[in-house]
Amino acid sequence: MKTMIMDSILIEVSAILNQRFDTIPLLYGSYALQKVLDKDYQARDIDLLIDENILKNKIELISAFVMKGFAYIHQEVLTFEKNGIEIEISNLEKWIENSSFEIEENELIQESGSKFYLLSANNLKRLYQFLLSDKRRSNEKKQKDQEKLNDLRMFLER
Repeated sequence: MKTMIMDSILIEVSAILNQRFDTIPLLYGSYALQKVLDKDYQARDIDLLIDENILKNKIELISAFVMKGFAYIHQEVLTFEKNGIEIEISNLEKWIENSSFEIEENELIQESGSKFYLLSANNLKRLYQFLLSDKRRSNEKKQKDQEKLNDLRMFLER
């Protein structure tokens, strides 16, 4: 049930970004991992990356999402909430630099009139390798990151 709600919100968020900001977000993190590996990692939020230039229009982004019924949550990362699901929108260029993503590898998903990119399994592997080395990340999260990385390695070895 939660996955259906998350899918619906992902489509809605993508449509806002597609139509109002002429951009296609990149889905990454646990929810992307669930989609790529078809395994439930109990993702609690939707992590998206967009171009830094669009992210600079914070007031316009907040306005566009609030008008569509999302609540803005003041945090370090641009965060919205709807139906109990948080959506975090971060800087694409920063994550490309941190995790050495190969952008061409990502899959374009078109669903219900909206578009988003899905981070590839190889890029997810790069992401979790980076997260394991991040000194700011808690040991509890790193333990889960390691499990996800192990699953990705097994998936990629097939």
